[in-house]
Amino acid sequence: MRKKYISRSNFQWQFALFLFLLVLVITLFVSLSVYFTLWIELLKGEVFFEEMMVRTGKLVAGKIGVLLILEAILCFLFSHRIAGPISRIEKIIGLLQRGDLSRDIQIRKTDELNGFVNEINQLVFLLRGQVKKEKKLIKDVKGKMDVLSGLLIEEKVDKRKILMIQKEIEKIINSLEEGKGQFKLE
Repeated sequence: MRKKYISRSNFQWQFALFLFLLVLVITLFVSLSVYFTLWIELLKGEVFFEEMMVRTGKLVAGKIGVLLILEAILCFLFSHRIAGPISRIEKIIGLLQRGDLSRDIQIRKTDELNGFVNEINQLVFLLRGQVKKEKKLIKDVKGKMDVLSGLLIEEKVDKRKILMIQKEIEKIINSLEEGKGQFKLE
C-alpha cells in the first residue's frame, strides 16, 4: 500500500477540487430544493409548519456539513488513485529515458490506469528482450572477431576458416538487422 498520498500535488489538488465542487453543486441543489419546498409549504399559511421548518433547517445544515466532509475525503482518495499511478509512470519513463529497462511500473490493482500501465510494462518487456538479444549477438561478433584476429596473426592463413567465420559474422549481423526491423525509426 502506498504511503505517500500526495503524488503530484498540483494535478491531484486540481482534480480533487474539481470533484469536490461537482459534488458540492449537486449537494447544494438537492439541499436547497428541500429547503425551498418547505418554505413554500410555510408560505401557504400552515402555522405548525414553522416549527418543522426550523427543525428541518437544522437537520439539513448538519447533514450538509457531514456530507461535505465525507465528499472532500472521498474526492481526495479518488484523485490519489489517478495521481499515484501517473507519478509512478513518470518515474519509470524517466528511468527508461536514461536507458534503465530493469524496472516495471508497480501499481495497485484497484488504481485507475491499470490497463495503460500494463501496456507500458509490456512495451518495456519487449524492449528488454530485444536489448538482451542484441547484446548477445554483439558479444558473439566480438568472439568471432577475436578468432579471426588470431587466424590472421598465424603465419599460415587458412582462407577456408576465415571465410567460414566471415559467414558466421554475416549471419549475426543479419540477425541484428532483423531485430532492428521490428522498430520504425523514421
